[in-house]
Amino acid sequence: MDIVGWFNGLKIGNVKLFLRFLIGRFISNKSTQSATILSYTTLLSIVPLFAVCFSLIAAFPVVNDLRNDIQQFIFNNFIPASGEHMQQYFNEFIGKASKLTGPGILGLVITALLLMSTIDAAMNKIWGVKATRNRIYEFIVYWAVLTLGPLLIGLSLAVTSYMFSLPFLAGEGGAISKPTLLRMLPFISEALAFTFIYMVLPNRKVNFLHALSGAMVAAILFELAKKGFALFVTQFSTYQAIYGALASIPIFLIWVYLSWLVVLFGAEFAHALGSYKQSDISINLDTGMEFVLAVRIIGHLWQAQMQGEQRSRSDFLNTEKGLDELTLNKVMGKLEEAQIVAISDKGNWLLCRDVERLTLLDLYRSDSYSLPPILDGWAKKDDLNVKLADIISVVDKDIDVAFSKPIVTLFSDNN
Repeated sequence: MDIVGWFNGLKIGNVKLFLRFLIGRFISNKSTQSATILSYTTLLSIVPLFAVCFSLIAAFPVVNDLRNDIQQFIFNNFIPASGEHMQQYFNEFIGKASKLTGPGILGLVITALLLMSTIDAAMNKIWGVKATRNRIYEFIVYWAVLTLGPLLIGLSLAVTSYMFSLPFLAGEGGAISKPTLLRMLPFISEALAFTFIYMVLPNRKVNFLHALSGAMVAAILFELAKKGFALFVTQFSTYQAIYGALASIPIFLIWVYLSWLVVLFGAEFAHALGSYKQSDISINLDTGMEFVLAVRIIGHLWQAQMQGEQRSRSDFLNTEKGLDELTLNKVMGKLEEAQIVAISDKGNWLLCRDVERLTLLDLYRSDSYSLPPILDGWAKKDDLNVKLADIISVVDKDIDVAFSKPIVTLFSDNN
């Protein structure tokens, strides 16, 4: 989706439809359940995660000098209200973790990678990606996130300190006052972190503007959540009355859950910018058309295979008029589960089955497809659909005979 063009043509009706689509996706993907899983995984993995991250920071002397500042920045801006108490616990836990031997350190690394894997699965679920990465590449991505996260925070703090020393920022007469810059820094850091997550973790190419837009939405919601949560903790003392000194633990768990809800909502927003098309949403979600689309996709991939080429998502979106990315991902997921198509290392799609022997019956039985009514306009779209409609029209008489026709014969005249 063209973000600039979409906002230029913004209307109340469009916004309502987009929000309905966005919230529907958020609910259908069971994001609240994913946030719960991520929260408990975070609770299990956060100490190993911090231990591994700060151990990696030690390899960079310049940033290592800012270790305490990085830790203080994280707890002050990402863990509101109970940050001070949790920081004391974390310092104690991390101090003990630093004394572990080889097997213990390996366990910490595995636990930290487990959290990364859970986040990765949640992101790929939102983007409708079922293909898994190469294990080595997956490890490199996770390790990069673990390394670059705290490293970027350290560098941003170093840059901020340097900027404060510049004449045009120093003093009360500076172009940007220090208090203003300090208030902006958490928001900027959050937006950059979310953009990084939305760009790197999904196992597919994500439009930068979509990722940035989702990150901005998530950062705004995160700032609002921090203020609201801090108000809740200070105004309602129920947890302190019940748990006493341990009140920080359930408060922290609730905050982690809210944080993941914000992160997942931002991801859904980023994905929705690319998958939402108002004009054809009712048509594309028709399950009967999924079978027609699956046939057409196989045909496009077969023709590309004959030319020694592959096809990308954008190729299908440009070729199939009115197709939205949400429907494309859904059908591709079905074909991938049926081991008919696969995704290459470059993120393109290709056939992984001999389609010379793949029949319409094989495709029909590979998933819970339904057939579209012949009277609909799709049957007259082009010669390919006319051929397919002729075959579907006799299905009620003898489905086995009708669907024994190889798919590629539909495309032989158009090759």
